[in-house]
Amino acid sequence: MIKTALITGASQGIGAAFARLLGEQGYNLILLSQNKVLLEALAREIERDWGVTVSIEILDLSDTLQRRKTIEKILDHHTVDVLINNAGFGLSGSFIDTSLDYELGMIEVHVAATTEVTKLVLKQMKGHHKGHIINVASTAAFQPGPFMAVYYATKAYILSFSEALAEELKKSGISVTALCPGPTKTGFATRAHMLQTNLFTRHRLMSAELVALIGYRGMLNGKRVVVPGTLNTIGSLATRIVPRPWVFRIMRGVHSRSPRRTAKNAPHS
Repeated sequence: MIKTALITGASQGIGAAFARLLGEQGYNLILLSQNKVLLEALAREIERDWGVTVSIEILDLSDTLQRRKTIEKILDHHTVDVLINNAGFGLSGSFIDTSLDYELGMIEVHVAATTEVTKLVLKQMKGHHKGHIINVASTAAFQPGPFMAVYYATKAYILSFSEALAEELKKSGISVTALCPGPTKTGFATRAHMLQTNLFTRHRLMSAELVALIGYRGMLNGKRVVVPGTLNTIGSLATRIVPRPWVFRIMRGVHSRSPRRTAKNAPHS
């Protein structure tokens, strides 16, 4: 029987990588994004390459009314076997100076939308006694992030939420996995104004395709938390034992502008 996967934030980056991977694995797909052009192109590509059925929904997940209607419509017509809550974005800068509306939108997408979509899909999965959920968090979830305070806090929510659900559902046939990638080759850094920070200039970036593959394998193995990459794993564990003042100092350095890149040679964001 052909299975169906629902992926949010699917038009590019990790979401698109998941879409291609699951299409290759024979899943029919339901892809959500605000970017109609990219989503339509991706759907055509996957249908051509893998012969699966791809449905798309153009949706702003921060729109609370439209979000509920869209997910309920999907669930009325499809049985979702895999849910991947991937939609998200970041913002770098001092909290006192950054856009409040932008950050409230981030909270809406990362926290409220992840919570609502998960609950609605879970109710359907419970009726079938099976299913998999991947919530895309970040290595940011393991510590506070000065100069990305809201982003780090929302990713901590996703991690905590996912681990709690995994425990609640451990005998239900439904798995919940928090995928916590580190710096990845996507459009995230550009949108978050982070291309010139040490996080993206001094770290080797993992490909979105590898992150998706590691996350998918972790999901199939029932892992609750998946941190792709050895260095990312070590870093996530170290924050639990390193004195808190050191953690703050390290995170300040991570989000500082790299002295090796000047305004002249830095990419435009």
